[in-house]
Amino acid sequence: MKTIAVIGASGMLGQPVVNALLQANFNVVAIASNLTKLKAVMPSAVICRQADVRDLTQTQQALKGCDGVHISLAAFSPAQSLAIQEQGCRNIVTAAKQQKLSRITYLSGTTSFANNAWHYDTQGKLAAEQAIKQSGLDYLIYCPSWFMETLPQFVQNRRATIFGPADRPIKWLCANDYADIVCRSYQQSKLLNTRLYLHGPQAHTMASAIKRYSQAQQPEIAVSRLPFWAGKGLAWLSRDEKLKDAMALLAYYQQVQEAGDPEISNQAFGAPRTELDQWLAAQA
Repeated sequence: MKTIAVIGASGMLGQPVVNALLQANFNVVAIASNLTKLKAVMPSAVICRQADVRDLTQTQQALKGCDGVHISLAAFSPAQSLAIQEQGCRNIVTAAKQQKLSRITYLSGTTSFANNAWHYDTQGKLAAEQAIKQSGLDYLIYCPSWFMETLPQFVQNRRATIFGPADRPIKWLCANDYADIVCRSYQQSKLLNTRLYLHGPQAHTMASAIKRYSQAQQPEIAVSRLPFWAGKGLAWLSRDEKLKDAMALLAYYQQVQEAGDPEISNQAFGAPRTELDQWLAAQA
């Protein structure tokens, strides 16, 4: 397998995968809906192609000449989940079969189980997983825990905010560790047609992680707490759709627990090693 397409390559979790594949001497085709943004963040060795996964023809063109495809898509509303996660992944599967790709890999989540499908994001991911499983192509589905790279998003206007109780333990995962596992899984043919659970080496609550991030990066800023109802009210008053969706997602994670056994992936591809304090030190 020589050429891997990465759909959603310009995203926070797509870029590390592109870099890991390049370092392992794969040819990489980066695919995103915004070609200008994509070219601005991609290394010169990467082939950049524009495609909206909701458009089957564009997706088919983008996957030409590829041997495998890694899917890293995000949805921030029920409508996006339906259009991007569900229909988009069906289009990718159709295009992958037509192009006779040998493997599909997909970024899902460690809480993606049927009993959690009351949330739109989980419902969309499960629908995408089902389309991939029914494709007849070899696949791997990665189910990671919460990524450390999301922590800067909790700091706005020189204030760090903790929403809700934020007291669930989370096995925080570094995006580079995740990307290395994706890369190694393309270098080998282990555990094909399975879900891989990826958990970081340490558990911290959301509240603890945000406080640690703030102290390490900007110790002078204030750290405040807001209950979910206040965050939702603020989103409504400000008409901030991103904040509204963030409140829904954080409320979801407050109600569910990370699941799955990471040891299967750890033994096959190596366990994630980056601890939160190590990641914080690297950011500084």
